[in-house]
Amino acid sequence: MSKHTIILAFLLICTSFTYSQNTNSFEEIFSVAPYVLDVKPESATIAIHLKKPMAVKVKVWMENGVKEFTSNELKKSHFIAINGLQSGKSYLYQVVCSKANAATNEKDPRFQIRTSGKEGESFTFAVYGDPRPGDEGSSYYHKAIIDQAIMYEPQFCLVLGDMVDDGSNPLLWENFFRIESPIISKSAIYPVLGDNDVEKGKGIYAQYFPMFDKGYYNFSWNGIQFFALNTWDTKGKQPSSELDLNSNQIKWFIAEMQKEEIKKAPYRIVFMHDPAYISRGRASEMLLDQWVPLFQQYNVDVVFASWHLYERLQYKGVTYVISGGAGAEIIWMPANPAYPSQVDAQRHHFCRVDVNSNSLTIKAIADDGTVLDSYSISPKSQSAIIDGGKERLVKELSKRIEINENEGAPILPINIFSYDDCNFCKTVINSTLPSLAKKYKLDIQLSYFDLGKKGAYELFQNVGAEFGRQDSDVPTIFIGNKVLGGEQEISSQLENELLRFKENPDSYTQSAIVPFQHIVNTSSLKKETFKSLSLGTVILGGLLDSINSYTIVAIIFLLSYLFIAGALRRRTLFYYIVIIFITQFVIGMGFYTYAKVLLDNTTFLIIVSLVILILILVLGLLSTVDYLRYTGGILSKSIFQFPERVKESNSRSGGNFTRKETVLASVLFGLGVVVAIIGLKSVGQEYFPILTLIDDPINRLQAVLYLAFYTLAFIGPLILIYLIALFGVSSVRIKTVFTKNMASIKLGFAIMFGITTLMVIYNIYGYFK
Repeated sequence: MSKHTIILAFLLICTSFTYSQNTNSFEEIFSVAPYVLDVKPESATIAIHLKKPMAVKVKVWMENGVKEFTSNELKKSHFIAINGLQSGKSYLYQVVCSKANAATNEKDPRFQIRTSGKEGESFTFAVYGDPRPGDEGSSYYHKAIIDQAIMYEPQFCLVLGDMVDDGSNPLLWENFFRIESPIISKSAIYPVLGDNDVEKGKGIYAQYFPMFDKGYYNFSWNGIQFFALNTWDTKGKQPSSELDLNSNQIKWFIAEMQKEEIKKAPYRIVFMHDPAYISRGRASEMLLDQWVPLFQQYNVDVVFASWHLYERLQYKGVTYVISGGAGAEIIWMPANPAYPSQVDAQRHHFCRVDVNSNSLTIKAIADDGTVLDSYSISPKSQSAIIDGGKERLVKELSKRIEINENEGAPILPINIFSYDDCNFCKTVINSTLPSLAKKYKLDIQLSYFDLGKKGAYELFQNVGAEFGRQDSDVPTIFIGNKVLGGEQEISSQLENELLRFKENPDSYTQSAIVPFQHIVNTSSLKKETFKSLSLGTVILGGLLDSINSYTIVAIIFLLSYLFIAGALRRRTLFYYIVIIFITQFVIGMGFYTYAKVLLDNTTFLIIVSLVILILILVLGLLSTVDYLRYTGGILSKSIFQFPERVKESNSRSGGNFTRKETVLASVLFGLGVVVAIIGLKSVGQEYFPILTLIDDPINRLQAVLYLAFYTLAFIGPLILIYLIALFGVSSVRIKTVFTKNMASIKLGFAIMFGITTLMVIYNIYGYFK
């Protein structure tokens, strides 16, 4: 063996021995790994728990060098205040013990202090409850949740109580911190007490969180105000003196909420253990009666609480989120119709919350990374009450319809948002609701909003935020505290909602959400909705929306031209499609200024539709006559074709436009413009988020790009036919096919025109509803 090999082997042995010593020293010295508490813009606290009493120091790497913070007292638990920090910064720290080597590695990225920043700066935090093993008897899900949460690098974690099964057992606390260590060694932990943590008054919670020992406190992060409230058992074991309106906790809460800095905060967030509102669990009467009115009065935005599942519901401007799936068993009780949730999930999970200057987005994420729910909230105004401007807008944009079948009975308000050409909605308004009102003897006050009108889409988003559901399909009905989105939901659930109101109108009204009572920053919601769109969803939406009667009309006229021309005039076809694209694109750019004026003019639409109907009837009649003549052997030539002089002129011109062909092209172009305008009545819900942001300088370029691709997809069937004609069908082939199958083709055209006639008549009938 060479000398170099011996030296290398010796160095490897020494390195292995040193690593083993460091690992052993860490496990032997700490009962709980260091974690971060009570972070502020310029300070933080490092918690250190040792197996033996000794002095410690914390070394922090700052911009101007390493600074040491020392606790010389010989004791097992140290809470060392770190100051002199700067807001919005990250600092590495190292814990050094007096009677041992460095217990944590120097500049170990697992140990960081991340301070809060300035108001308006973006940040992320995590929320989860009941991380204890529970009946599962295992920390498997707790570890899985922490593994998921740590990937998003939250600045801090709100832990909603029941951290351990028995709060008096230090070994269980050590196990809790062992699992939490990878995240709370660099993301501050802000906990509240659960009944298991208190453990009949014997819990040792305060040994780990002494600054939070009262159970209630508040902190601020980037201007957002957080309030921890003490609700470890509001249904029996917790003294009412800790909970009622005369308790120190509530007096403190009210005093804090009355401060100007709290009132002006973009968001006010409460987190606690027992839930106030919950559908698949036990709601607290104490909290419902005394705390919920305070949340409403002081404009609380979100209340996080814990129970063994995930739920989200909205009540009078406050979002209630139940997140108790971080470890213990999932409990799935029957839903309480008095407190219906907008979303629920029977999964282990945590909540990721992303905050920026315009929105707060809550995402429930399961232990395997599946996103169970995503919901955005905009900042409230100071008054949180609808202002006169929005009230006037509601009156201007809504069409009020009274359905009275029981004079003097309680009134059921219903709000419908859709597009003005929605025949399903017209059936609901003119037939379904009157029939149900008569059946159950109800008085209904209906408000209809046409999403095509300027400002209606913003109201739609505002109401969606108030009801806690922003992803509903159109048409959408807001009734009671429910959102019915899309024809299927409305058809299957509308009658059941009316029946619930009939059975107990007082209870139904009490739990109902009154829309337009809170101003929501719809600008940020529009941007969030726009961001949720992708190029793929825009194109797919355009293709799906292209399946409508007016596109079929355009296709039939295109096919008719191919037939009667007797030869393929590619330029004419190309210009026909281009004119439809340009018209729809330009209208989209100035939709609310120009096109909507025409689309709102029922007389204009009826006249245009009647002209198209007459033209279709004439063409259909000619095709039928031709079919009868060909089958009877009476005529070898078709009535429905170009005159011979036009054909000869085409032949002599070598494919150039003749004067008559120019006239035909002009007719096609005019037809293309008309079809493009009235075809806009069939656009879907991807279209309006794009239009509303065309005037926004930041998103304009992307919005225009999306509009272009949507319009291309919308006329996709026309483009497909043109491409087939361009690359797959020659003039000779068309003539050959037509000659051999003339009778069948004539019959096909007659049937197509007949079907189209029925579709146009149906649309005309809809205008008179």
